[in-house]
Amino acid sequence: MGENTNDLPVIDFSTSADWWASDLASVLSSLDELYNALALAKHLAKIEEEKLERSLNQAEENWFRFRKMGPDLDMFFHEWARFLRHAGPDALRFLPGFTWGVPMSPGPTLADTERELASYFREPNAFLSQANRLTIVSIEMSSPGGFSLKGLGEPIKQLRELIKDLCYRNRQEQQKGELELLKEKLAIASQYKLSPQQVFVLATNAIEYQEHVKDVIEEGRLALAGEESNSPNSSPRTIRRRTRKIPPSNKSS
Repeated sequence: MGENTNDLPVIDFSTSADWWASDLASVLSSLDELYNALALAKHLAKIEEEKLERSLNQAEENWFRFRKMGPDLDMFFHEWARFLRHAGPDALRFLPGFTWGVPMSPGPTLADTERELASYFREPNAFLSQANRLTIVSIEMSSPGGFSLKGLGEPIKQLRELIKDLCYRNRQEQQKGELELLKEKLAIASQYKLSPQQVFVLATNAIEYQEHVKDVIEEGRLALAGEESNSPNSSPRTIRRRTRKIPPSNKSS
């Protein structure tokens, strides 16, 4: 990956064989959606980190306020201990900070997580500024040719690693499913700060786009620049001439 004049990292692709205009549109759209999913993972991780920090700060403030009660605090614990002897473990629900033996409210369901993230899928501008969207640096569609894209550091890095894994997966990761491969990259992009449900929803929304990119890689028509000769799929096969459909966009019109 090189660096462009705006200090955003660049990922370079090489192309071979013939390309239709619809091929290019489909691949660029798919790469954009994969990049958006990785950028969203990073954005959601920041939100989770801020939530945790606020929670810890609030807990610390509550503890200091609790300790300032002085003699009243001792009286509270004395009376609560008496209540505990009579009420048993249920008394714990009345002591702030203790939840042992107390039914906990259920966490968000998968459907809850899908609803929470739906607006992000429809509108990437909610978490990505125009300056940080996946941007075309250059395109040279010939045989051989290529194109370059730039974007935020961690998402573009994980996008490159995802493409690299797709190129070499037949040799190195035969046992790993494509969904698991994508979930792994999303978890890394979020620095493992997202819940399994969040990672799953992100991955299932992006897996179709990964399939489109995988198709042209397996046909030997797309590779990371500089690694074409090392790729087991570098020799173009007989091209399956079919119309490639661009996956339906989740963005609002």
